[in-house]
Amino acid sequence: MKWHYKPRWIADRIRKSLSFSSIIVLTGARQTGKSTLLLNEDPFKTWHYLNLDDLDTLSMAQRRHEELLALSDHLIIDEVQKNPTLLLYVKQTVDQDRRKRFILSGSANLLLMKSVSERLAGRALYFELLPFSYGEERERDLSEWIARLPEEKPP
Repeated sequence: MKWHYKPRWIADRIRKSLSFSSIIVLTGARQTGKSTLLLNEDPFKTWHYLNLDDLDTLSMAQRRHEELLALSDHLIIDEVQKNPTLLLYVKQTVDQDRRKRFILSGSANLLLMKSVSERLAGRALYFELLPFSYGEERERDLSEWIARLPEEKPP
C-alpha cells in the first residue's frame, strides 16, 4: 500500500502568517502530524529541517547555536522543547535580521512552558495542530464545509 500525504486545513493559515510573523510555533499532541505537515506542505517542505530528537543536532543546538541558526533564512526546528535555551537565540536572530523565518515545532506541552511565552513574547504566532477532522480525513476542501454552514446563527 502506497502512503500519500493528506493536506491539513491549518497549513494555509500558517503560510499566510509568515508574511507578517518571523516565528511560528506549531504545537499539538504526539502523532497529530506536525512533522508530516512541515515536511510535505509548500513552502515548508523546501525549508531546512532540523530535529532535536537527533542527538548530533541537539548537541549542535546546545554548543554551536550560532552555526545552527545561520544554516538558512528559513528554518524548521522540530522537538524544540528539548532545548528551551535555543529560543533566546532564535529571538536574538530575528531581532537582528527580520528576513529570517522560523517554525518551531513540538509537543502540546510546549505552550505550557513558561519560558516559551516569555522568551518569544511579541515575536511568535502560535498554532495547535489537532488530530484529523472528518473533512481532512475525507480530503475535502475547507471552503466546501464552510459553504454548508447555515447562514443564520443557531438559537
